[in-house]
Amino acid sequence: MKHPIIITVASDKGGCGKTTTVIELAYHLSRTNSTILVIDTDSTATATKQMTQSANHEFGSYDIFCEKKEISDVIVPASEFWANTLVVPGDRNLIDAEMVISRKRTASEKILKSRLAPIQKEFDYILIDTPANVGSVTANALTASTHYLVPICMSEYGREAVEPIKFLAEEVKRESNPSLEFIGVLMTLFKRTNANIIGELIEEIKEEYKDKFLSFKIPHSANIVEAQRKKMPLSYLKKNNNIASGYKRLSSHIHKL
Repeated sequence: MKHPIIITVASDKGGCGKTTTVIELAYHLSRTNSTILVIDTDSTATATKQMTQSANHEFGSYDIFCEKKEISDVIVPASEFWANTLVVPGDRNLIDAEMVISRKRTASEKILKSRLAPIQKEFDYILIDTPANVGSVTANALTASTHYLVPICMSEYGREAVEPIKFLAEEVKRESNPSLEFIGVLMTLFKRTNANIIGELIEEIKEEYKDKFLSFKIPHSANIVEAQRKKMPLSYLKKNNNIASGYKRLSSHIHKL
């Protein structure tokens, strides 16, 4: 019986490579002959736009939180670049998802988990892209997950965005999902520099997270914009790019979980 690895990718700060991590990780995992489901719960729907080459889908994750549709009713195929991959689309309606969830009097944090249960064994990996906050949607994602990952961009504000996610995850572990595991922090948008302050910041983050500090780095690259415009994975567009190498290493790390 299949037990999928369900990973929430979360950050309390936008612009840290959260959605790019979902998109590129889905690409590399799909190349291992694994079946993938990506759930887009971010109102920007960036993952949906890039992976399905469309922003216009009749139903999506908002309908899941409204409990109007089952996940099997809303999934759409990813484009040909992501083999064996389906997507639960996001859209602008998700701006109202926090309000919708708050109206549910009991087990509001388990909406996504309950909707995912009937179909989750059809997949090897389920990746959940979340809004850049610690609200009810992110809590739902963590409650439904087996693991979570936090991208961290190389700035003090990026560093500060990790702890709210970890705090929420610990609360979720106590209240509803005791088996939730922390994969670690992933350095993104990394720029090589001689500035001592960046080196000091990295060393402080290493010391803080110890074995949960993932050793591989995802560098900053203007090629991300090209991949977004062409609606394909950067790891496909620029196969020898350092970003592709970094996400391939992340995929190998996750494949061993």
